Amino acid sequence: MGSLTSIASAEVTAHQGSHLEAASSAIQPGLPVFIAALPSTTADELITTAKAASALGLEPVPHLVARNMTSEEQFAYVVDRLVTEAGVERALVLGGDRSIPAGPFSDALSLLNSGILNPQTISKVAFGCYPEGHPKIAKAQLEKSLFAKLEIAEDLRLKTRLITQICFDASTILAFVRLLRAKGIAAPLRYGVVGPTKITTLLKYAAVCGVGASLKTLAQQRTLSAKLLAGYTPDALIESISHAVQAEQDLGIIGPHFFTFGSLKRTLNWLAVRKLPNDLTSAAYSPAAV
Repeated sequence: MGSLTSIASAEVTAHQGSHLEAASSAIQPGLPVFIAALPSTTADELITTAKAASALGLEPVPHLVARNMTSEEQFAYVVDRLVTEAGVERALVLGGDRSIPAGPFSDALSLLNSGILNPQTISKVAFGCYPEGHPKIAKAQLEKSLFAKLEIAEDLRLKTRLITQICFDASTILAFVRLLRAKGIAAPLRYGVVGPTKITTLLKYAAVCGVGASLKTLAQQRTLSAKLLAGYTPDALIESISHAVQAEQDLGIIGPHFFTFGSLKRTLNWLAVRKLPNDLTSAAYSPAAV
């Protein structure tokens, strides 16, 4: 059996830097930890948490949020400090949730167009994508934007990955990935899942993220309803996708990405004792070297 931890990544917010130290006993060296930047997150908080992750032997992957940046100079300053102080090599580039941008950048495309991300600074980037769509952005616009970001990244000689929004239905995730591949998008992909979570927390964040459809489908499955009352774990989802990955090597899926919703330690403790299904190994997933 393959280790689930060996193919996973996890996410915390920059405000939860202390959670890294609290979870240190359960951390596997090299684990990619994405560091989310909220509208209230300061540059120093983002950099401090990235440094803490690096000091624990993790791979810090900060969110670079366009609407949070006050100027091009500040963006360059943040990138420089992330690279020189935290050894950052990869970042998730996002537009952000602010209704009014703090500076000149309105979306991820504008951050890329600045040229500040390049092979001499942060040469690996990830972009978000949405198997169930986005509550505020039309499907056609999401697709157009993703193609544009990938094209600019290629021109800048940046290596790319995709991270999906959380989804509770394996068939929805797989259909989305197959569609991406059919349209010529080959970037390696991590599928977003929720770590072990209380049902009340799950419902709260699912509503905010706009993923109610797959959660509703999950709740309607009688075999899972009783389990949901006690709490949610993504075992069934991961097993279904793992079998698909084994059967379809061209899916380009490199593993799950865990949204921890304030409990990194609980997620990592859960991961530490989880294995892939008996007939699968982590080698079935596409290599995560890029």
